[in-house]
Amino acid sequence: VHFYQLHGLDWVDIFSALKADPMKASKLAFKYVPDGYEPLATGADELSEVQKKITEFAKRGDLGPFKNAYFGHKTMRFSPEQNLIALSHYLKTLEIQRIAAQAMAIFGGKNPHPQSLTVGGVTCIMDLQDPSRLGEYLTRFQQVADFVNRAYYADIVMAAEAYRNEPSVTQKTNLGNFIAHQEFQIGKKEWLLNASGYIKDYDLTKFYPIDESKIEEDVTHSWYQDTGYRHPYNGETIPEYTGYVDGKSIDGKGNLVNTKVAGPKGKYSWIKSP
Repeated sequence: VHFYQLHGLDWVDIFSALKADPMKASKLAFKYVPDGYEPLATGADELSEVQKKITEFAKRGDLGPFKNAYFGHKTMRFSPEQNLIALSHYLKTLEIQRIAAQAMAIFGGKNPHPQSLTVGGVTCIMDLQDPSRLGEYLTRFQQVADFVNRAYYADIVMAAEAYRNEPSVTQKTNLGNFIAHQEFQIGKKEWLLNASGYIKDYDLTKFYPIDESKIEEDVTHSWYQDTGYRHPYNGETIPEYTGYVDGKSIDGKGNLVNTKVAGPKGKYSWIKSP
């Protein structure tokens, strides 16, 4: 949902996709899938149907979820065919997110924010003894996994290729660093980013381990008493809510006082910062 619905239109040009050659796009899709997989929702007929559906959207003058994008912007890098592939997967995600929500609800009772998923497993013991419940979950899990392997993964590779030389603010400020914590597996053999680690100065040849003892929490902008930088194991969580009232704040006893209000230099969150 984040990659496609919330973020995708920053780099996918819907209008460009309407000009693509569906047959050419269908063949191109094979370039990006992992070995042993075939691309999903990228047959020439399927892509033509996607173009037809979105064209009808545009003719009505109501682009719905597509109306606040950067179509035609000079910084967009995808070809019309790449845009069409990503657009097809964008629409497919709407179906897949429903299936993923159903999978969670089988054991969690609802989606989002289920109450019965706990550290180490789920609390619905009786359901786990019913093979049909496990079957319901497994079927949906396999559908979501199929989308990840045949669409999501491929689009990440396609985007990385198209935007690999994208200039950024970080290059101007000499901050070419990247950190990941057991998040993505990138690469097939020689370089795998599948554990905790980071790179520095855009150098992908050196991979440094994370020293978790150096990670500390800061509450400068959080509604807690400031006890200095502390490792989470040694952290202190002492509420100090200042609130927002006409440029002033409320102390712990509910009194209106002249103190720092929420803003760039004030407190505004219950979240600590690493």
